[in-house]
Amino acid sequence: TPNGKIDRRALPVPDLEQQLTVSFVAPRTQIEEMLAQMWADVLSIERVGIYDNFFELGGHSLFATQVMSRIRELFQIELPLQSLFEAATVSELADLAEEKLIEKIEKLSEEDL
Repeated sequence: TPNGKIDRRALPVPDLEQQLTVSFVAPRTQIEEMLAQMWADVLSIERVGIYDNFFELGGHSLFATQVMSRIRELFQIELPLQSLFEAATVSELADLAEEKLIEKIEKLSEEDL
């Protein structure tokens, strides 16, 4: 504009669908597949790639709470809500979930000894 500000109305609307299609990387493991489907359900979107950021896809704290609750039910592990803020991609969150599952299995194995 004449006063040096950006005229946001003159900017083109971002094509998020094309951006998601170009950068889509499919889940590689069963945990990633389950988390990607979970995110797609919670966020009401068609598909989620392993490097997609939960919050860039439209996630917020209420959706994050739903995701963490579903993880607790599905995997029978406890991850703090902050985990999703720190590991905001399927790939990163799958790594955390896998670590917790391994810890759980090791603990059960020790109890059996």
